[in-house]
Amino acid sequence: MSHFQNYIKAIDEPLPELKGAFDVELKLLKSLVNTKSILLDIGCGVGRPTDKLARFVKKIVAIDNDEQMLLEATSRCMDVDNVEIIKEDALNINFPDNIFDVVYATYNLIGSVNENDRQKLINEMRRVVKVGGLVVNFTWKTDDITTVFLKEYYSSIGIEVIGINNNKTITSKGEFARIPEAELEKYYKSAGLKNVIFNNIGSVWIAVIGKK
Repeated sequence: MSHFQNYIKAIDEPLPELKGAFDVELKLLKSLVNTKSILLDIGCGVGRPTDKLARFVKKIVAIDNDEQMLLEATSRCMDVDNVEIIKEDALNINFPDNIFDVVYATYNLIGSVNENDRQKLINEMRRVVKVGGLVVNFTWKTDDITTVFLKEYYSSIGIEVIGINNNKTITSKGEFARIPEAELEKYYKSAGLKNVIFNNIGSVWIAVIGKK
């Protein structure tokens, strides 16, 4: 089974901690939107949670730069007609300013980009969200429980863990940061986002939310 197939399996048959995170993530996003909301999913991957969230909003634009992921996302979102899936660069989003009600990125996108690009990512998310709109990032917690979980998780999707601590995971597929709340808050405030809050998303994720 390929890494991509393992990744799909991990989403369709998630480990208990991840299933809990998926459920709370969707509940939180639903609480932030309404039937008139237009959303942007940055780094949409295979289209989760956009496939479920789309039923509660006017429209979702989902972007990623991986064609295999986008093909899977297109397949998963076939039953909803208000999702537009586009190949785009999260650091250079090809949309005008101030057009989305909520812009969100899940699955630790911010920890997957180069450290020098994290502020740029948040700046881009803020740029395209409307005044009064929300920027939301879901990312791994920086605690021992999550470290133990990640060892099991990466193994379950066929990725070798070379080194891991509470701030970084080095794998056969690259390095993935786990960013402390103080650093995340700094990025948000530097981008001019207000009312920054953190929510626990299950046992292994947090969500950071800021208002433009």
